[in-house]
Amino acid sequence: GIGRRWRAATPVCPAGRRPQGMLAPLALMLMCFVPSAARVPQLLRSLPRFASGVKRAVRARGLTSTAMSGSGRSFGGRPGAPRMPPASAVAASSLASLEGQLAGTSAASGAGATLRLFNSLTREKEPFVPLSGGKAVSWYICGPTVYDSAHLGHLRNYVGFDIVRRVLEDYFGYDIWYVMNVTDIDDKLIMRAHRRRLQAALDALDGESALLADGSPLAAAAAAARSALGGAEKSISEVMAAQRGLRETASATAGAPARLAASGALRDCDPKAELLSLAREFEAEFFADMRRVNVRPPTAITRVTEYVPEVVSYIEQIERNGYCYATGEGSVYFDTVAFAAKHSYGKLEPGALESLELLSEGEGALSADAPAAAADASGKRRPQDFVLWKASKAGEPAWDSPWGEGRPGWHIECSAMASDLLGNAVDINAGGIDLKFPHHENQMAQCEAHFDCEKWVNTFLHSGHLSIDGRKMSKSLKNFITVDEALLTYSPSQLRFLFLLRGFSDPMEYAPNAMASAAAMHDRFREFLTSVDIRIRETTP
Repeated sequence: GIGRRWRAATPVCPAGRRPQGMLAPLALMLMCFVPSAARVPQLLRSLPRFASGVKRAVRARGLTSTAMSGSGRSFGGRPGAPRMPPASAVAASSLASLEGQLAGTSAASGAGATLRLFNSLTREKEPFVPLSGGKAVSWYICGPTVYDSAHLGHLRNYVGFDIVRRVLEDYFGYDIWYVMNVTDIDDKLIMRAHRRRLQAALDALDGESALLADGSPLAAAAAAARSALGGAEKSISEVMAAQRGLRETASATAGAPARLAASGALRDCDPKAELLSLAREFEAEFFADMRRVNVRPPTAITRVTEYVPEVVSYIEQIERNGYCYATGEGSVYFDTVAFAAKHSYGKLEPGALESLELLSEGEGALSADAPAAAADASGKRRPQDFVLWKASKAGEPAWDSPWGEGRPGWHIECSAMASDLLGNAVDINAGGIDLKFPHHENQMAQCEAHFDCEKWVNTFLHSGHLSIDGRKMSKSLKNFITVDEALLTYSPSQLRFLFLLRGFSDPMEYAPNAMASAAAMHDRFREFLTSVDIRIRETTP
């Protein structure tokens, strides 16, 4: 179909029944691109009858393979960037041959076709057979960590899986229970909440210039606070110290107006309240962005803050099964050695188990654990063991548990929430390639430890990185373009078309010339589909 791996989501026809395979590229385009969704069923039903008209429309518009192939232009716009697949050439040549190949074929569904998906777990393209034995499909997708605005790297992930989902639902007729989590307890969120509270205090003081005379204690405290917010990321203790210094100095400053204290601008950061406020703000923005680019909403949305009791119960079951251990400081760690003695650990990325950098990232930015040590003061036994429950430290939100006040680890949230809604086995688990290890590896291990089963996920789907100037688009690298910024220049359909031009699991390079090429090809397809629509309207009784 459209790109090498998009063929993974197109039908494979039995011998002598090629028409379904030839129709798939157009069906994908209709379901994922046509502005008027209501027209899709009629277009699909009408294609066999009007194949000759479609062929004439292709010729009349001059949309030949040569004209639509882009003459092999590079996709990334830099040396060594991936080449643009001749997606439109494939579709055009398929359409031109429909007349002789669609006779007697039902184009409205994928009946009789076999769906094959590239499974990251087995590293092979496999026939997709739902656990239900019928059309019911369970799909868990890792959602956003809502501490900032979504960027094009996120969009590539969610649009890519939205397209796969549409092919499964609209072409193959699967009934998908599509569950997405929202990570609203996270080290980045906690840190951002403290920084935002400190910034609010500084903003309040900016209106009190008389109190900020050069050399005054309050001016010095304000300068220290700005230093804590600027440059390299400071630790949470440094930001809290700046908050405290600013508040105490302002309270001791003669003439400090009562309204400054009454406003609450200089109050201590309540980590749980500030975290929830920040998370809800960016969660709303994220789903608004997804609606703007026509990503179908999930069947269900789960939030960690609403699942803490279930997470605690989930960990308790893993503990009863003998696959985790509590430490003296009140944290709980997954015991990878005990698990590996009865199960398989490292299925997704066997070579990554010794990567101290990845192991450290999985523990979170605020973790005091040092994976470089086989054992440390926290009671963690080995680098590969990962946290299920974190004992909360000063400035961190806390929930009650049998092990003391703390909060869920990163990986356990997805295991608990997915299991609660989807049960002891899942058809599809999806997310970005950067989640493959340690997140998805550990998520899968936790589920198998909880249910004491050998296989919890049938198929893993991972979307490739979106890069810019050869580097992964990332907030930490500050090389990202927000969805809102992109939509100032390009339409939602043009952005969706950009992501259609590469396989969902392939790496992709973003560059202005790549976006311009996608926009131009989008316009060609729009003109073509308009011509098809007009032809059908003219000839439909």
